[in-house]
Amino acid sequence: MKIAIAGMGYVGLSQAVLLAQHNSVCVVDVAAEKVDMLNRGISPIQDSYLDAYLNKPHLRLRATLDPEDGYSGAEYVVIAVPTDFNPRENAFDTAMVESVIRQVLRYAPEAVMVIKSTVPVGFTQSMQSKYPAGHILVSPEFLREGKALYDNLYPSRIIVGTDLADPVLTEQAHAFARLLQEDMPTLQKYEKRLTALEEALMQDQAQDLDKKLFRIRRELSVFAAYYEQLDDLFAALSDETEESDAHASRLFDRLTGRAQRLLSATELEKEYALQLREMHQTQLDMRQNQIMKILTIVTTVFLPLSLIAGWYGMNFVNMPELTAQHGYLAVCIISVVCIIVELVIFKWKKWL
Repeated sequence: MKIAIAGMGYVGLSQAVLLAQHNSVCVVDVAAEKVDMLNRGISPIQDSYLDAYLNKPHLRLRATLDPEDGYSGAEYVVIAVPTDFNPRENAFDTAMVESVIRQVLRYAPEAVMVIKSTVPVGFTQSMQSKYPAGHILVSPEFLREGKALYDNLYPSRIIVGTDLADPVLTEQAHAFARLLQEDMPTLQKYEKRLTALEEALMQDQAQDLDKKLFRIRRELSVFAAYYEQLDDLFAALSDETEESDAHASRLFDRLTGRAQRLLSATELEKEYALQLREMHQTQLDMRQNQIMKILTIVTTVFLPLSLIAGWYGMNFVNMPELTAQHGYLAVCIISVVCIIVELVIFKWKKWL
């Protein structure tokens, strides 16, 4: 299935990567630099999950500046262009959304358009009335900046709005919702466990962290091996399917994509666990360094005092300080001065 995405912001790009795991996706944008970066496998926005997924070989994702190239032949067009709020008119600027709708009607009149952009109440209904030939749905997003793909992979809810009186649009809305659904409840539990461990680590309350992380990584390794076997199995079945059975071939291709996606998600969770382990080790190293720093300072402070005590501890008969009236007081003053000078030097060097 070909799906087009209008706009390469957080919403558009995260939707593109999510859908490109099972479908052929083309992103249309007006920024040549962003299009070039995406075609080279580089995320134009900052998102760690996007960076990781764009390096996966199974993604069928490309970008273009040409609306005709991007929209032609698409079954779904996700509209995720900016709708900045205009304070003068006290309304959202929806001109770009309507422009995309006109382009889609021109190059792919049968495509289902899904508005992801922020639009005012009643906008979708007004567009459907203005362009009756179009198939227009609305699906609001609940994304966090920097976590857009993660929130798409693990959505808290999926909402698709349409005219319930129109059976065609209703079926199209259900079909698009199925495209977004992710059957990852188990992996999501691992994500929550790792997040809880990270919070405990940041609060310095992690107990037996290494054992817990080792157990999680071992369990995830079992999942990874399972998904690798599924990937190989579906790929083999797809190769053995006769060319005349196009439906079965598409089914196995989609199952292969799903297995690869689950494998990628598993590998990301393993990497997350490894990062937590490295963070924990860094904390331990910092504590050890702090202890060694304190011990070094204490040793350095008492080194000249030990030298003075050892020197006069020789008790030679001809040492005049031993019989001097104020010898003990002089040694005490010299020791205190040495300590003060050392502390001043440590402070100046920022060792304290």
